[in-house]
Amino acid sequence: MGSQILQGSSSEVCNRVVEIVNLAQSSRFDNVIICFPGTYSDLKPYEEVQELKNALCPIAASTEYKDRKTWLVPISPLDLESTERLERIVRWIFLHQLMLNYPPKIATRKELVESLASICESEEFRV
Repeated sequence: MGSQILQGSSSEVCNRVVEIVNLAQSSRFDNVIICFPGTYSDLKPYEEVQELKNALCPIAASTEYKDRKTWLVPISPLDLESTERLERIVRWIFLHQLMLNYPPKIATRKELVESLASICESEEFRV
């Protein structure tokens, strides 16, 4: 795990974060999580930078995140949700393949499907 203390004005820190994200995206690593000091409300200046916009998107069970390599997450001891944000990213990295395959598809014979449909339509199962 690499670490670097970023200091300076907010624009200097933002520029350095852009450099780090660009380096991480071109690296040989599959997944890179970049944690920076801040809370969720500190994301506004970062969202305006095009290079950081994709790294800041929250986790969602969507195919657009399956090839994602770089994650940018604000963490702070003052923000209780920091650990949850980081945990969601780690969980997505390890389990995204299972999440994207849900619900499972099961091959079923046509006769069985028709039989179940007729049972469900019968008067016994109506409420």
